[in-house]
Amino acid sequence: MASCLHISSILSPHLKKRIGNLAQKTLHELQQVAIANGNLFEKLMEVTKHCSLGQITDALFKVGGQYR
Repeated sequence: MASCLHISSILSPHLKKRIGNLAQKTLHELQQVAIANGNLFEKLMEVTKHCSLGQITDALFKVGGQYR
C-alpha cells in the first residue's frame, strides 16, 4: 500500500504562514459580509479558494449561529 504525502509536509514555513494569513483574512471578510447582510455567494467564491468547508462553517457559525 502506497503512503500518502500530505501537501503541508512539502510547503516551506514561509508559504504555510502566508497561506494561513490569507485564509484568516478571507474568513474575516466573509464574516463582515455576513454581518452586513451582504452577498455571501460572491464572497464564498473567493473564500473557497483558500479555506476548507470546516473553516468556512466555523467562521459563519461564529457570527450567525446555527441555521435551523
